[in-house]
Amino acid sequence: MRIDTGRSSDVLARKRKIEMEITLLSSDMKKAERSILTLRTENRSLENEKKRIVLEIDRNASLLRSQEAALQRIVADLTVQKKRLNTVR
Repeated sequence: MRIDTGRSSDVLARKRKIEMEITLLSSDMKKAERSILTLRTENRSLENEKKRIVLEIDRNASLLRSQEAALQRIVADLTVQKKRLNTVR
């Protein structure tokens, strides 16, 4: 866009002010774009971390279930052995 300024200092001052505002807005826009990219990267990282934690929780839950089953077998074996000991007496 071209503004014919002639010799008016008021028009020149307004033109410089508009150019400065455009420059500042452009800079702000670039900063906002960088911030958005950073936030997207952090969000992907957090999503990956969330998936890793969920998998770890699932593994731990599975391990706890298998350990609980083993303990129940041990308790059942102990109960059987206790009954045998009681019948021997």
